[in-house]
Amino acid sequence: MTTQVPKGKGKGLEGRVESGAEKRDYLSKLPGEIVEFIAKKLYVVDYINFRAVCQTFQQVLPRINWREALFKLEFPSLIVKSRSDIHTLIDPHMGDDVQLQPRWKTLAELKSPDHHDLCQNFLVECDGKLLLVFVDESVHVYKLNFEPVMVWEEVNSLGKHALFLSPSSCFSQIPNCSDMENKIYFPKLFGDVLVYYCLRTHKFYTAGAGNKQVVPDFYNTTQFLSSCWIDPRWG
Repeated sequence: MTTQVPKGKGKGLEGRVESGAEKRDYLSKLPGEIVEFIAKKLYVVDYINFRAVCQTFQQVLPRINWREALFKLEFPSLIVKSRSDIHTLIDPHMGDDVQLQPRWKTLAELKSPDHHDLCQNFLVECDGKLLLVFVDESVHVYKLNFEPVMVWEEVNSLGKHALFLSPSSCFSQIPNCSDMENKIYFPKLFGDVLVYYCLRTHKFYTAGAGNKQVVPDFYNTTQFLSSCWIDPRWG
């Protein structure tokens, strides 16, 4: 003869449903070294959610600067403005999201360099700096300084870097060939040869292994409208 035990009574019985508070209580009793070990394996979005589980986790795990953490991700992240003070950060790899209250540093009062409105302009990251490139009869490069006040400062050299600019993609790179350093490459042709700008000489030239030719300006060049630069590291 068997005796049925009512569901929900007795230790470890089938049918018992733990509340969220009880689950959090179990988690709060995890050893700190286990919590730290798990946290080290998480992406930034998962880390933020994991740390928010209970007060114990918040005491064990340090608060991270999510702005800096974003640059350490293997994948880009999408930030969506939900409300005036709330933004959602979405990880395209894991599909996770987390809500943030970012403290944005507004650029509304940032004075733009003095160039006419018809100039082409590009934003590009180079060596951890945000660069603004204006292109008209010549090329002018500025970097954004934050301290002591936000201001655009003109740059006279890219050092060992080269810039690759187009309307659909812009990036910087330290090229394998030293003769490509301190130059800016565009999706433009002079005749049938690509054009670049040298910051050392302040002149446009035709690219290629042959005899380079000085290009007076952009007015006699042809631009590829449907084109973008591809960084081989993306592969």
